[in-house]
Amino acid sequence: MKKYLIVLSFFVATQAIALTETAKTQIMYLDSPYAITNLAEFDIDCVWTKDEKGNLQSEASGPIASGVCWNSKSVDQARKMDEEGSLAWYPPPSFDHEYGNKAGCYYKVDKQLGLVHVLLGGNLTGPEENECREPSSMQKAINLATKTKKEVKFGGYIATEDNILGAVTLACYTGSLNSKSLTVSEQERASRYKALTGLYEHDGEKVNRVKRAFIFAENNLRDRYPLDTRGNYRVAICDQMVLKGKL
Repeated sequence: MKKYLIVLSFFVATQAIALTETAKTQIMYLDSPYAITNLAEFDIDCVWTKDEKGNLQSEASGPIASGVCWNSKSVDQARKMDEEGSLAWYPPPSFDHEYGNKAGCYYKVDKQLGLVHVLLGGNLTGPEENECREPSSMQKAINLATKTKKEVKFGGYIATEDNILGAVTLACYTGSLNSKSLTVSEQERASRYKALTGLYEHDGEKVNRVKRAFIFAENNLRDRYPLDTRGNYRVAICDQMVLKGKL
């Protein structure tokens, strides 16, 4: 039987920011900073983001909430607070923790906000799926979820945050790519390099190792071997440099 995942989204008690159910629904899928205002008259939270021009826009969902949050009174309140600098902005949800197994009940969790994505394995029975969705199961996921390990994949290779040698090797491969490569564009090359350094954004020493490997290859291997069209020779040099501890 072919396996698949069903993605469901649920909300449980928050841990750091006091969010109403209305607000949780609105911020669940945001990928940009947001702010919240409260309409005391209706006891409704309105979630705001900014468009590419810096204008406030409502993220309210549903016909009632949307109409209320787009009311001129609500918009004026949000704009006034933004102009005064009293509108508090929060980063978007970050589902950087996980719990369970992908063949059964698997959860991606934002621990700070108490938000949970439930991913159901394809071989679960009806009762098992229902158990995955139980509030107690989701609360357990929040309590026991562990940090998801970062990884970077490309070209059949994988680098993880706990494997600096793998990241250094891939950085060397990336730096060695020729400027007129037919398989990897300059944009993709830059994206790969950014992803590799991003594995260690809080570890300056490891970031510097990745950078040194990239720069070494860029200065010494890139566009230096016109007959090495498949990159095998350059890859071999990178491998040897890493094995000898020179990168």
